[in-house]
Amino acid sequence: MSVEPKRLKSKPAMYPPRRGKKPTIENYQPSRGMKSDERGTPWDLFLLLHAIFCFTWDVCASPRNHKCRCYWTKKHNAIALSWLGLICFMNPPYSPELTVWVQKACLEALQGTTIVAVLPAWCDAAWFRRHCTDAYPVMLCGRVQFEGYTGIAPWGCMVCVWNGTSEQLAKLDTALGVKRLTIGIGTMPTK
Repeated sequence: MSVEPKRLKSKPAMYPPRRGKKPTIENYQPSRGMKSDERGTPWDLFLLLHAIFCFTWDVCASPRNHKCRCYWTKKHNAIALSWLGLICFMNPPYSPELTVWVQKACLEALQGTTIVAVLPAWCDAAWFRRHCTDAYPVMLCGRVQFEGYTGIAPWGCMVCVWNGTSEQLAKLDTALGVKRLTIGIGTMPTK
C-alpha cells in the first residue's frame, strides 16, 4: 500500500506580502496617449553615454523619442540597413523584437561598428547568452524611469557596449560607478 504525499493548500510565503500592485510588464503602462512598446531613454542617461561615445546615429527611434540628430524609425527599417561607420545608440523595443535588434547589433559589431545599447538586464535570456558574450555589459544601479511611462521600470537595465575602446569603457565604469558584469562572460576584446 503506497502513501501519497500531502499537498499543501497554499504555497509557503518566501517573502513578506507586498502592499499594492507588484510591478510587472502587464501593469507597466505607457502614459496617456502612448500605445506602443517604445520607451524613451531618459535624457540624463543618454547625455552621460553621449559624452563618452559621441553617438552619430540613433538606430531605434521614433520622431517623438529620438536622441540623436540622425535617427532611423520603423519606417526606415534599420534591421535591413548597414550600420557600418556609425557610432550607434540603441534602445530597442523590449517586446519579442528585442532578440532581432540584439542579434543585429552583434552582427554589425563584427563589422567594426561601435554600438551602445540600453537593454533589460535579463541575463538569463537566450538573446543575452547568444549575442552579448562579446559585448561589455554594465548593470545600472536602480531602475530606469523611461520617458512616456508612468513609474519606474519593473526590471533592472544594463548598458551593453560593442567595440568600445578601453578608454571609453573605463570612463563608462567610472561614470556609472559600477563594476562590469563578468559572470559567465569571456574576455571582451577592445580596440
